[in-house]
Amino acid sequence: MQLLHVFKKIIIPGIISILVLSSCKKDKQDDTVFSIDGIATKSDVVDGSAMYIKLVYNGNSYDSPALYSASAVFNAGEATYSISHVEKHEYMIYAFIDMNGNAVGTDDSSPDSGDYATEISISVDHDVVVNLPDEYWLVY
Repeated sequence: MQLLHVFKKIIIPGIISILVLSSCKKDKQDDTVFSIDGIATKSDVVDGSAMYIKLVYNGNSYDSPALYSASAVFNAGEATYSISHVEKHEYMIYAFIDMNGNAVGTDDSSPDSGDYATEISISVDHDVVVNLPDEYWLVY
């Protein structure tokens, strides 16, 4: 009798819960948005220097409005960044390191003389890692 009680109260609800959870469809958004993560490296950048990064549609220029953006702070020559909820598309990444600390820190921030800058074309159709190594950066 006690075994039947355990079966009715614990086992059957547990099986039903597993079946319900396994039949739930994955949120459509999980299949259409992705993340871009990476590490920027620049050996001669002072700790605390900010890096600004933005994505625009491929073919658009640096001064185009940001579709997605992020910022990161350098420590020991590295800055780790992450951009989430990026839709599937072809993008240009434009990034710069604010060497004199005068950027306004918004999506519309732009490099000026003496800052380091880089750009790279990417295709986003899954989660992507885009590292920006030392040799990618040029003086603006």
